[in-house]
Amino acid sequence: MVRRGTARAGDGLFVSGSLGDAALGLMVAKDPARAAAWDLSPAMLAHLASRYRRPQPRLALAGVLRAHASAAMDLSDGLAKDLGRMCKVSGCGAVARLADLPLSASAAKAVAAEPRQYQAVLAGGDDYEILVSVPAPNEASFWQAASAAGIAVTRIGSMTAETEVSIEELGRARRRSGAERLGSLRR
Repeated sequence: MVRRGTARAGDGLFVSGSLGDAALGLMVAKDPARAAAWDLSPAMLAHLASRYRRPQPRLALAGVLRAHASAAMDLSDGLAKDLGRMCKVSGCGAVARLADLPLSASAAKAVAAEPRQYQAVLAGGDDYEILVSVPAPNEASFWQAASAAGIAVTRIGSMTAETEVSIEELGRARRRSGAERLGSLRR
């Protein structure tokens, strides 16, 4: 088992799959007019609805995590909150880049139409993707093993020796101490 509290400064920070789809799917389910406002095709709308209603846990990644990761946890409460939790229990911080967050075509179109929806990408839960800390020497083999398992992974940043968590956006950084809730980030 790979625990969430064993990340170390210098580790690469990765996520599986794409982020924000479930939260955006819930928004569209509550307010169907958003689909038109975001100019989503029927296939894009179906993708968001599916990600909200039927999340696909990344079970195929379990062996890859055991072999390559220093720490890992599911993203059930959103990247901002869960990254803060990982950092707090690991005693370190993190720097992530908003521009590097993996978005599906559906989420990318929604965010392009309404940039404040990056909040859903950062704070929306229920994606059930995996947040992973990988020691630098293991990064290439982690990527290869995840790909061989059929799971896309994206490097979004790195763990730091500081206790702050920073999400850099368009040349600016939003910083929070490990104890603060990052779900309050606003664009």
